[in-house]
Amino acid sequence: MLYRAMRWLMPREIFARATKGEYSQDSYETLYARREHLVGDLADGAVADLGLIDTKRLVKSKLSMALSSEFLFELKRLVAAERWIRSVC
Repeated sequence: MLYRAMRWLMPREIFARATKGEYSQDSYETLYARREHLVGDLADGAVADLGLIDTKRLVKSKLSMALSSEFLFELKRLVAAERWIRSVC
């Protein structure tokens, strides 16, 4: 279905290729380089104000080095939600 909607915008080869981009290494590197800033922003942010995250646990964890890729994906969603809330408030 996606192909039908996008077929006029993207070459067919894009949808037929067997390899896809993999960006987890970049995501981990960015996270670890900016984790202090990220933890502070989330702990003092709109999502925390709404009571949707455990800020004490977040600050205590400092986003340790042993994060699963599933957690990283959810963290990206949380950051996106925080950015969206800030943009509309």
